[in-house]
Amino acid sequence: MTELSPEFGGLTALVTGGASGIGLAAARLLAARGARVAVLDRVKANPHNKANQETSNLYPVIADVTDDATVRAAIGEVTRALGRLDILVNNAGIGAAGTVEDNDDEHGPGRGRRHARSAHATETSLDGSTSRRDRMT
Repeated sequence: MTELSPEFGGLTALVTGGASGIGLAAARLLAARGARVAVLDRVKANPHNKANQETSNLYPVIADVTDDATVRAAIGEVTRALGRLDILVNNAGIGAAGTVEDNDDEHGPGRGRRHARSAHATETSLDGSTSRRDRMT
């Protein structure tokens, strides 16, 4: 594999749903490309799981994207620990088993709410950061 360039050097990223799967892969790639990366999830990545062994350079933060207080606390913790927040990957979601009919948003416990609230991390991370918000538009 070719060495990745440090194109994200000096930047700080937060990946929601970053303890496993696509979120963990995104966090690892950002870190490999030079970013300081915090992973926000309801659970901490298990370092004994072979898939999670390369997480020592990631900063874990436990929070549930459906809970405003934990998201605000997590964003605060990340900015205090890593200095700032430049990149946000809204990846948090839930898995479902069975057919689409078995897992509709209306009847699945919290399914629609969790997906809708995943974007809450964006709002919270930009809260009070007008200059950063202006640069993003």
